[in-house]
Formats: sequence, structure tokens, C-alpha cells
Amino acid sequence: CDWSSDVCSSDLAVREAVLRSAVECYTLEGAYPESLEYLEKHYGLTVNKKEYIVTYEVFADNQLPTVQVLVRGEE
Repeated sequence: CDWSSDVCSSDLAVREAVLRSAVECYTLEGAYPESLEYLEKHYGLTVNKKEYIVTYEVFADNQLPTVQVLVRGEE
């Protein structure tokens, strides 16, 4: 990815939004959420799943999840 491109910055923005929501959840609930769906349901996170593929991996509820975002068609 060319870091100056709009596509790269858009997937980075999606990743940052997911992480911000996860940190907000941790701050309010004392644990990172177990799924992306939890953030969507309880924290108002919206991800355009037609445009992005988001992987959200949790190791433990007290460790920041691993989040990867790919633009569909560029996998």
C-alpha cells in the first residue's frame, strides 16, 4: 500500500475507529470486547462490510485486540 494513497488511509481510518471503540469499551466495562459485532451493537461502530474485510482477534479480555483491515478487491 502506498501510504499517501486515499485507499490506504481509508483502511487505516477504519482500523483506528475499531481500536478506538475497543478502548472505549475497555474503559467503560473493564474488558476488551470479544467481537467486532459487540462493538457494532453496543458502541455504534459501523463498518462498510461491502468495502472492507475486518479481522478482529482477541487474545485476552485485558489485551488490546489485533485488528486488520483489507479493502475488498485488493486482498
